[in-house]
Amino acid sequence: MVEPKKRVVLMGSTELIVGRASKIYSVRNSRVVLSDDLAELFGVGTKILLQAVRRNLGRFPDDFQFSLANHESTILSTNA
Repeated sequence: MVEPKKRVVLMGSTELIVGRASKIYSVRNSRVVLSDDLAELFGVGTKILLQAVRRNLGRFPDDFQFSLANHESTILSTNA
């Protein structure tokens, strides 16, 4: 069985994604955007986006991102 790809969830301003409501998910009682979708929105690769976030962690609140558990990723993959 293929294990689902781990995804990082980025929480923040939904004003950036006007017109892309289908890319906003509710996870752990928060509205979130997956890193894959956010990278697509900005026209960069997911790896590049995550590198930029890691390099600038001090600019983001502590709860800005979290990793999905395997079962959460599976649920989002089947419903997306």
